[in-house]
Amino acid sequence: MNSPRVLLTGPQWFADLLAFCERGLQETGAQVRVVNTNGAPWLQEARAKRDQMARTPVMGPQLAQRRERQIWAQLAGEVRDEVAKTIRDWQPHAVVSLLCWGDAILGAGDVLAEAKIPTVGWLMDDPFHGDGALAQICAAFSFV
Repeated sequence: MNSPRVLLTGPQWFADLLAFCERGLQETGAQVRVVNTNGAPWLQEARAKRDQMARTPVMGPQLAQRRERQIWAQLAGEVRDEVAKTIRDWQPHAVVSLLCWGDAILGAGDVLAEAKIPTVGWLMDDPFHGDGALAQICAAFSFV
């Protein structure tokens, strides 16, 4: 029997949980591919520049908020594309996503809903906190 293929998504910084889950799945015999949802090489520099912008008197905070939305949109698009490509090319048997507030996987709900494979969302935060986007993405998963 072939070992199951699992696509694991989530943020790298969340208490090393992504690496922990990857090791745990591998120890069960699964093949695992990981999409780090906050690991874009440009992200740290972009956020540092956003923080500098925020310190500008009068308009800084508003400009920084606009820049943050641009950063999130770019990151979400990259994560969505990587998840879609991995599902298409590798054909995993399941997707497991560690779900946190503001996670870029939130932009990939349509890809997950269309995947035709079991998708598991593991909530790391209150889904109704903030703008409720985490609660909205739950519909894209087979199991939460």
